[in-house]
Amino acid sequence: MTEKGKLIGQAYHILNRTYKEIYRLKDDLGDVLLDYDETIKYFDEYSYGPKSLFLKPYHTFFFRQEIDFEESGNEIGNLRALVMICLFDEFDGMDRVNLKEEPELWVGVLDIEDKLIHCRAPCAYQVLLTTQREFFDKELRIGGEIFYYSYNEGHEYDDGIWTGQFLGYALTEINDREAIKEKILDKLFG
Repeated sequence: MTEKGKLIGQAYHILNRTYKEIYRLKDDLGDVLLDYDETIKYFDEYSYGPKSLFLKPYHTFFFRQEIDFEESGNEIGNLRALVMICLFDEFDGMDRVNLKEEPELWVGVLDIEDKLIHCRAPCAYQVLLTTQREFFDKELRIGGEIFYYSYNEGHEYDDGIWTGQFLGYALTEINDREAIKEKILDKLFG
């Protein structure tokens, strides 16, 4: 095997381990979340990427209260959700907030009144788009401070109402269930 081949193999294995750790973090978050609100459960996930070989610049996990779509008729719904967004790199208006050389982790609890079709990860990640950051109460910073988000109908983008609170850390700072509890969920549900 050539030296270049070894380096490519090592990079692949590092990425694979990293993604496994992020999924473990998602699973741990879901398990610990049950102690705070057992009605909010994992629903879906999203990250942009074409069908070609492409390294994902961000990934979003969406937890929400269960809604009976048939009973609701896919109308406007009210629900509580938790969103976890990993920002790995900058891409198309989805820029890291503070850390330019390492991934960020943002977690928020949202109260949503919107069309139920919008209450999913492909819409939830958009709260961190640079064009949406004006809806936070102050400039976002990494470090565990609470930031309040308020997107009310009447804005040019949509007609839903999304309110809640977010906090962010370096991705590597949240590495076990105790960190999830103390640094994230105690603050968001406290």
